Amino acid sequence: MEKKIYKGKFITFEGPEGGGKTTQIQLLAGYLKDRGFNVITSREPGGTGIGISVRNILLDPSFIHIDSRTELMLFLADRAQHVQEIILPALEKGTIVICDRYTDSTMAYQVGGRNFPEALIEQLNEFSSYGVKPDLTILLDVDYSVGIKRATKLYTDRFELEKQQFHERIRQKYHDMQKKEPERIRILDTTRNHIEIIQKTIRQILFEEKIIGGFDD
Repeated sequence: MEKKIYKGKFITFEGPEGGGKTTQIQLLAGYLKDRGFNVITSREPGGTGIGISVRNILLDPSFIHIDSRTELMLFLADRAQHVQEIILPALEKGTIVICDRYTDSTMAYQVGGRNFPEALIEQLNEFSSYGVKPDLTILLDVDYSVGIKRATKLYTDRFELEKQQFHERIRQKYHDMQKKEPERIRILDTTRNHIEIIQKTIRQILFEEKIIGGFDD
C-alpha cells in the first residue's frame, strides 16, 4: 500500500533490549524543541491510557507463560488505539512524532522471536496502524550481552527474561529488515559508541535525509 503523506513527520526508534532508545529519543526531542519544532514523544506499548494498562500486562514478569497469540493481539490493540488517539492527530496537525517502538518491533519480536508467519504480521501491522508508516526509523543495534545487562540494571520485564536465542533471533530479524529498507531504516551500533556520538549521528541523518524542513546542526 502507498505511504500516506501528512503535514508532520513520524520518526521511530527500534532495536534489541538495552540499545538506548529512551535516552536518544529524549536528547533528540529536546534538541528539536530548542530549535522551535513542535515535537511529541510516545511509545509502544503504553502511549495512551488504555495502552498503559496493556503495557502492564505485556511486561509483567509474573505473566511469563502468556499465550503468544494473546501477546500479539495485545500489541495490536495497543497500536490501534495509539495511532487513532495520538499519532494520527499529531501528524495531521504538522507535529513531529518520535516513537519508541512501532510496527518494526512487532515484525522483529513476533516473526523473529515468536516465529509467526511474516505475511500474517505484515497484514496485521497494516490493519492496526491504519496504514501510518514512519518517515525514518533509527535502529539502535547492540550485542546481546551488553544490551541485556543495560536493560536489566534496575528492573527485568517479561521479555528480558527470555532466553538468549530469542533475543538473537530478534536482532537478526532487525538486520534483515534494515537490508530490505536501507533508506528508511538507518542502523547505528550502540554497543561501544558513546551516547553523544550516537546522538550527533542521528542529527546528521535527519539533515542528510531532509526529514525535517529547515533543519540544521
